[in-house]
Amino acid sequence: MFHKNEQKLIGVIFASLLMFSLILTIWLPFLQALRLIFGIVLLFFIPGFFISEVAFPRDSSNKSHQIDWIERIVLSVALSISTVGPLVYLFNQFGISISTRNILFEIFGLILLLVTTKIFFSRSGDRRTN
Repeated sequence: MFHKNEQKLIGVIFASLLMFSLILTIWLPFLQALRLIFGIVLLFFIPGFFISEVAFPRDSSNKSHQIDWIERIVLSVALSISTVGPLVYLFNQFGISISTRNILFEIFGLILLLVTTKIFFSRSGDRRTN
């Protein structure tokens, strides 16, 4: 799914998030700093990233349907903000209370749905080209 250069970039981003968590330990305990940093990334980036992956796949043969990394990052933040809030509100209307655990399960459910969609559409695209 990711090329070797992209894997290195993800590793650098992960290491810098850990380093930023270590810097935050000046004011917070280490586990709270980790929870804060990775919670922000999970809430404000990851769902939008997978939405942008489904909408604008990187392995698409259509060059006009592809976007570069800067556009993908900005779009990921905007899509996450505009998706997670209504998702939590919708589940709250169905009687599921708003708590950290429930929001985490809702976001992971959304990510699982998006990854499944991406896998399904990438495989159906492979069938159409053969």
